[in-house]
Amino acid sequence: MNINSSYHLDRETPPDLTADGAAFVRWWQSERKPSALPVRKDMRIDRIVRLMPRLTVLDAVSPDRMVFRLTGTDIDRQAGTNPTGMNVLDITEPGYRALRAQRLWNMANWPAIGVFWFRDRFFASENGLSEGVTVPVCAGPDGRSRQLMTMFSRYRASIDRGDPGSAIRQAMPAVFFYVDIGYGTPDDGTGDSLPLDTLLRA
Repeated sequence: MNINSSYHLDRETPPDLTADGAAFVRWWQSERKPSALPVRKDMRIDRIVRLMPRLTVLDAVSPDRMVFRLTGTDIDRQAGTNPTGMNVLDITEPGYRALRAQRLWNMANWPAIGVFWFRDRFFASENGLSEGVTVPVCAGPDGRSRQLMTMFSRYRASIDRGDPGSAIRQAMPAVFFYVDIGYGTPDDGTGDSLPLDTLLRA
């Protein structure tokens, strides 16, 4: 999938990540070695300080409960509220809720990245395109408690509508891939698979 000059999605070839999206993936890769997943308490967050305003962290409590643990200031501004403590599935469009729940639970229980693209409702232009990259981390010493970190990027500077918070319900992204980091990807039909070296080819 490529993104052409009009910011339309073409699924024939894999996407090019934004520079910030690629930096986030490479940081996570460096933090997880030699394990399948990095451990939260050992992660060097100071290395991605400039990305943190666009970062969210979810506690993967159960398949139907994914709770915001942390949201960056840019996320809060666009949403018009701080969603910390909310279940992300409660603010997901009903028609997409089951699929999103399965995708999030898959990523929480499988060492794989999720990457997706969507039209940002806060853009003044209909061509405004955003990217999300979700990575799993171990949140506790038992190795089973999981969190999901997502970093959002935009493909070009745009003017905000000026009405954040009018509706923060999240719709289905236009394109979603699981990214194989060497352990395979879920094969339950909830997303296509993409090799890590293809994602980071730029």
